[in-house]
Amino acid sequence: MAKHGIDALADLELATLDADTGEAPAERLKDMRSAHDLYNSLRNDDHQSALNRASIRAMFDGEPPFDEADLAAANQADRCNLNFDEAGAILDKAQAGYVDLLNSVPTYITVKTDFGDENEREEWNGAIAEEFTNMVKAWPEYSHRFLLLSSYWLQDGVSFAAFDHSYDWRFNSAKFGDFLIPRRTMASEENIQVAFWIREYETHQLHSFIRNPEAAKKLGWDVEEVQKAIIDASAAGSTDSMSGGSRGDDWESWQENAKNNDLGASTTGAPVKVVNAFIQEFDGSVSHYIFRENGEGGDFLFKRKSRFEHIHQCMVGFTYGQGTNGYYHGIRGLGWRIFSIIQELNIARCQWLDGAKLSSSMLIQPASPQDLEKLSLTYFGPYAVLAPGFKAVEKTTPNFGQNIVPAIGELTRLVNDKVGQFSSANVFSDNRDRTRYEVEASVQQASELSVTSLNLFYEPMDRLFREMFRRVQRKNYPKTAKGGAEVAKFRAKLEARGVPLEALFNIDQDSVKVTRAVGGGSAASRQVALRELTDLSPAFDVVGRQRLMRDRVAAKVGYDNVDRYIAPPEVERVDINEQLAALENNDLIEGHTVEIRPNDPHMLHLPVHLKKLSEYVASVEEDGAPLEDVAQPMSLVHGHAVAHLEQIQADPMIREDVAYYREALQQVGEIIVRAMLRLEKLQRDAQAQAEAGAQEGAPAESNEKDVEHQAGLRRKLEEHQVKLDMMRKETDAKINLEMQRSQARSAIADAEAASRIRRPKF
Repeated sequence: MAKHGIDALADLELATLDADTGEAPAERLKDMRSAHDLYNSLRNDDHQSALNRASIRAMFDGEPPFDEADLAAANQADRCNLNFDEAGAILDKAQAGYVDLLNSVPTYITVKTDFGDENEREEWNGAIAEEFTNMVKAWPEYSHRFLLLSSYWLQDGVSFAAFDHSYDWRFNSAKFGDFLIPRRTMASEENIQVAFWIREYETHQLHSFIRNPEAAKKLGWDVEEVQKAIIDASAAGSTDSMSGGSRGDDWESWQENAKNNDLGASTTGAPVKVVNAFIQEFDGSVSHYIFRENGEGGDFLFKRKSRFEHIHQCMVGFTYGQGTNGYYHGIRGLGWRIFSIIQELNIARCQWLDGAKLSSSMLIQPASPQDLEKLSLTYFGPYAVLAPGFKAVEKTTPNFGQNIVPAIGELTRLVNDKVGQFSSANVFSDNRDRTRYEVEASVQQASELSVTSLNLFYEPMDRLFREMFRRVQRKNYPKTAKGGAEVAKFRAKLEARGVPLEALFNIDQDSVKVTRAVGGGSAASRQVALRELTDLSPAFDVVGRQRLMRDRVAAKVGYDNVDRYIAPPEVERVDINEQLAALENNDLIEGHTVEIRPNDPHMLHLPVHLKKLSEYVASVEEDGAPLEDVAQPMSLVHGHAVAHLEQIQADPMIREDVAYYREALQQVGEIIVRAMLRLEKLQRDAQAQAEAGAQEGAPAESNEKDVEHQAGLRRKLEEHQVKLDMMRKETDAKINLEMQRSQARSAIADAEAASRIRRPKF
């Protein structure tokens, strides 16, 4: 009895530890024949699972629920047989969230270097992450391979990112059916002892591996075996008329045609289907072998013992949890969860349409087969007369509203329940209007439903990008190797930005993580989160507020366009208006009057004035400056800022910004009030001392002018505070009025609609 799967590993294909000495074998895989036998064993074990995956993929691809040949054989070729593509739409919506995970972040990764001092490290970390992101984005295949990776993961619950090269940082995407592993393998890369990755190469691709025979042999290629594979594929795909009558069945003729750029040598040959075998040795390293899928040839096309130091260096498995039994083959994806329901939905809708066509038609019964050939209708104005020999048959039409339609509704609800854990895109189940808080609660609930799947996706993404970065980080990455030109350009950009390469080489691998997206892949959740952060922003420092502003802008235009509107925190981008606002600060501090005009760029001036006020506050709270010494300049700048705020408070487009500046100025105003109160106390104490000295006959100077000046400042401050309070009340009143108007408009619209419904038609 033949053994399969995990049982086959024990005694047939792989060498194991010596029973007497306990020593590990030099290589676990004996030879190419053993590798091919083990491959066939695993493929046979996977046969039924492969059929199931094919059915699921056919559902997503739009295959109808019934077999057309079966319908035709049963004389039912006219029946409705449609796939309504609900599964495809569900997959698109679910995948959109995972694509958003990377597109809604400023950099794909975050890193931490151990080189340099702390002030330099933060800047260098940001530059390295940014340039790495730019390199990945510039890779033309990246979007395609990431979409495949996430799509396979959603459909099957398992997908793989794989590397077939020691240096190339660019990964390949593979579905579960392209990777064969023993069925009783626990769902973790560390547990994969054997993995077969099925691929296809065009003949010219294989030839590129051995173009330099000597270098190819050093890498592990068997040049003669590769040549045989190319010759066999070319002969299988060629004809007698191709390439001047040459069938390409010898190496010299094929090579000559290839040198002459003969299309017959490069594109007409059949692709070579190969198997990449990854075998984990007892020391944890992974050996890499390549052989022909059909088992032809006398040896491996490629063989490299312990090519990878660890299994993560050649593959990363994306798994939706641990399944029902902890095995890879026990994991179920979105396709499996909705397959049966979607099939029944398609059948129910087809029956619904069949019934609708039947109910909308008239049944006519001929008296004989001969009468059927004479079927005709004669029209007399509004009347139609059947030919003799026919009669109309009364029929009873089923009530679809009582049977099929409710069934369709229930099946749709079940599908939505199954989809919720994979996507937060479908937030609402009805079309009724909601308040802001209802929307936020619904979005939060939907996000919680999908948080598990998002975290499950992030974990392998961390491993994948960590491996990509490890390869890019290698000091000895040859420029001539695959991906080497991009790495050289990446490093040149870092040096141009003043980042030493030692900072790159000293990044802790464990610190490399995929940047988590705000909102977890949902645009609605991101808007809610950013709104809540805006409410907390008065407590942020300048850098935090700037980063929040960038995230808010990016939520509208994307991170590729955010620099057009607001610079990164580490970049000083001084506008002419900002320079003018800084000059105004100087004039105000010196006691000069600065006029405010309605057409001033108030939103550009306000941050500059608020920044100056923040500097004064910091000088008191952090540097210990006397509060009474900064009261006067703070009051003057504060009053000017309040005047700017008055000009923009009614603009609905910047309502949240107005609220932020109003709150910030209110807090600064309270500090100024405390300073004035303290200053007044000091003045009263000084005046009391002066009066006491005068009574004793000591000379005393009058402080009437200073007292009057401070009293004036206090009056101005009180005026500013009154203005702020009035502005708040006016804004709140306008918001309430607008809400009342909106409700009134809705009520009028509802009344008009009801009136139209009740109005009789003639």
